[in-house]
Amino acid sequence: MKLELDEKLGELFRGVKAAGAEVTGLAPNKEFATNIGVETYGKETQLGGKADALRHITFSALATQQYGEGTAKVISKLNENITWNQSDAEKAMDYSNDAIGRRIGKTAKTREEIVSEAKKAIESGEAKTIKDISGPYYSYRDWE
Repeated sequence: MKLELDEKLGELFRGVKAAGAEVTGLAPNKEFATNIGVETYGKETQLGGKADALRHITFSALATQQYGEGTAKVISKLNENITWNQSDAEKAMDYSNDAIGRRIGKTAKTREEIVSEAKKAIESGEAKTIKDISGPYYSYRDWE
């Protein structure tokens, strides 16, 4: 019964996030960021891996360009706090990568430059994946 409830709540929260992306005009950025992550690093790294990191960095950079750094940070916090059943390690990863994206978004001129800078952050180890932060030491509060 709990698993069924978790699945239903997860579905509900994903629907809320998708509606929010549509209303704010961020849906195309979300789609672009998701696709580039999967194309670059593979679907198997989409949850907690390099594709996930690339998605967060790219989306956050695009949101920064579209709405400014402050609003992009609010979007990041809302996104992480309306996600059902996400661990502190996953939040830490996402917050850290979103911050990198905001920094990139302030200076990048094109989507290509955003993706290039995001890949550099991932390959250099600056960006985080779940294996980088899955210990008890890390807290998403470290990146707020």
